Amino acid sequence: MCTYSNDDPIGVTEVARALSGLSYRSFLAYYLRKRVAKTGRWVLAEPKFRKWKKGPSRILWGTGMPGSGKTFLASTIIEHLMTLAQGNKRICVAFAFSRYIDPGTVEDILAGLLRQILEDYPQTIIYIQPMYDYHSLRKTRPSKQELIGVLEAIFTSNLFDEKFCSLDGLDEAKLITQFELLDHLSQLPINLLITSRPLHLLEGKLPMADHFSITIQNSDIESLIEERVLHRPALQYLLAQDEIRKMVVETMMKKASGMFLYATLQLDMLVECANTQELRRALETSPMGLHAMYQMTMLRVEGGEYVATAKRVLTWLVHVLNSMSTNDLQYAIAVDPETFEFNPDRLIDESTLLSVCCGLVTVEPQSKLVRLAHYTAKDFLEPYLKREDPDPHTMIASTCIARLIQSNLHVVNGERDLHAAFNENPPFLRYSFNRWAQHSHLSVSLPAPTRDFVLRCSSFPIHDEDEDIICLGSSVHVAAAFNLHTIFEEWSDPRFHAPDGLQLQLPPPSPIDFGINALSPAGMSALALASFAGHVETVRVLLSVEGIDVGCVDVRGWTPLMRAACVGDEEIVRMLVEVGDTNQAGTRNESGCTALMLASAEGHVEVARALLLVRSASVENLRRRDSTEEVSFISECGEALGEAAWYGHLDVVKMLLSVEGIDVNYTKPETERRTALIVASGWGHKTIVEILLQQEKIDINYASPGGITALACALKCANHDIAELLRANGAQEPSADILRDYIHNDSIPWYDV
Repeated sequence: MCTYSNDDPIGVTEVARALSGLSYRSFLAYYLRKRVAKTGRWVLAEPKFRKWKKGPSRILWGTGMPGSGKTFLASTIIEHLMTLAQGNKRICVAFAFSRYIDPGTVEDILAGLLRQILEDYPQTIIYIQPMYDYHSLRKTRPSKQELIGVLEAIFTSNLFDEKFCSLDGLDEAKLITQFELLDHLSQLPINLLITSRPLHLLEGKLPMADHFSITIQNSDIESLIEERVLHRPALQYLLAQDEIRKMVVETMMKKASGMFLYATLQLDMLVECANTQELRRALETSPMGLHAMYQMTMLRVEGGEYVATAKRVLTWLVHVLNSMSTNDLQYAIAVDPETFEFNPDRLIDESTLLSVCCGLVTVEPQSKLVRLAHYTAKDFLEPYLKREDPDPHTMIASTCIARLIQSNLHVVNGERDLHAAFNENPPFLRYSFNRWAQHSHLSVSLPAPTRDFVLRCSSFPIHDEDEDIICLGSSVHVAAAFNLHTIFEEWSDPRFHAPDGLQLQLPPPSPIDFGINALSPAGMSALALASFAGHVETVRVLLSVEGIDVGCVDVRGWTPLMRAACVGDEEIVRMLVEVGDTNQAGTRNESGCTALMLASAEGHVEVARALLLVRSASVENLRRRDSTEEVSFISECGEALGEAAWYGHLDVVKMLLSVEGIDVNYTKPETERRTALIVASGWGHKTIVEILLQQEKIDINYASPGGITALACALKCANHDIAELLRANGAQEPSADILRDYIHNDSIPWYDV
């Protein structure tokens, strides 16, 4: 069993960072710095808030219009609760933020929540470290069920008497994420705070929740004015008159419609007033509502000296696919929009970047991330800016590609070259590396620079979402890995010509030239890369190319079918088995795994079912000539059962147990000697243990060559409920030697049997 102590070799910081790259503590620090002093304090006296704070396991849901200050209000509440927790170690305060530019999955948000809890309450590592150990060993990520399980273990432990959890920006998450977060978090024994826009689809999900409205108050506007006039003597002078100040507050309250953001933008406009007459006129002509305020703000932008620069900044921020650093944006803006060449003479400083956008852009001081002031600005600006540039993604993709070529990433000699390119964190290179293909796909049509770039690639580092390099690839591999199937269609068409008379820098290759089955230096074919990435369109095009090798094996013995099975792409799996030799479904890689075993290990039940049907039909056809094939198939199913039991995939276990003749006690004779029951007992998969014990031929006392049984594994891992279940079904107690040398020996992992 994993235990925690101060001299634990695995530090809290390491585990926290492994959990998530998100630091919600940094988010909170940013919002508290940005918050106008004294604003939002009214919520602490709100009767519903006080009732929520005192009661056990209550849900409080604050809703407000876009720009009403919900995040600042949530930050004020979190700050208040954390102040209480400083004086009482039995109080736990957890919090998370969802943002439109980086919305994240349920797993991302839950993992970020756990990281924050661990950083603020290191004693919770005793509940988190077993999950860390499990996935660190396999280089995998926790599922949402695991993350919720750990959160529940923490919140039901005796560590805390009061547990508060805040989730801000629920409406900025994807719809499926909204539903799942409410489902999971509402079941925890916590006082849950949610802030969002009104979400009518979700209103019935939490009928027990108390609702309150978030809207700007007179006191908030007073505080906002106090802060804004501090360094603006002219405005401070105008508002020194009580009558004028009262008029400003009343007008802003009336026109803001409860939106804090509106009041902020309006005050930014008032700063330009030189006298009382101009101030009155500005207030009288200011529009009602946030949308109209955005329009008026854009009139200010267009009336400025640097309108072209401002619109380029806004265009980038509306269409970027994740948060950008100030340095990245400054570089992108300095690229010539016609030639896509970087010109240092076009660089602008941060203060200019902010001022030319008239309050629509903000920079986080600590992270230096730059983004739009609010997600509603994106909703307004996207159609507004597209009137002048209907295809902004072509410009962005072309800028990214020019950056990659400038850094010679299309001709990398190896990972050392790649690390050298990124070593000094050059501006805009990482964003270009990660997002060029996505912007190409989002363009109205595939940009010409994208075609040209792919043709120029001889050894481009193909990577996954985590930036882990899969291989260095030539043109054919790059096109496959990034789902550029139209390029394959053009290459495969003898009538291929450059669109609209465009002259490419390199001549288009023929199917023979681009080597449809060519392997990358890491041994992967184009079909394998497309299958691994789940690119259905590209796989379909590749399968139509004459001479394609569906069973092409890489240097590790993996086939495209194995790649698709491993990632759980049922459609691609079916496409591959329909075109290829069904007997190849039983091919093993260098680790001895088949496609069925890989799908079982990952819990892809529908893929496993499809492969099981294919393998069954293939075996039936061969059985008349070779009975050993049936034996091999039964062994394969036994191995797949062990994989599914190891990783806790209940549905796959149930499906495999339905295979006629399966050996429920199967072990690999040449390597591990662990049955499905042993591994399920060790990892604590109780439901799987229960189902296995129902099998007629299960050997509950099967022992490995080292004498280790399922009960011994359960005891070593402190899975006491499973141990009792095994005992109730006739499991024999471990010997004294096993107790001493295995169960009570912390230097031996439980799976080393």
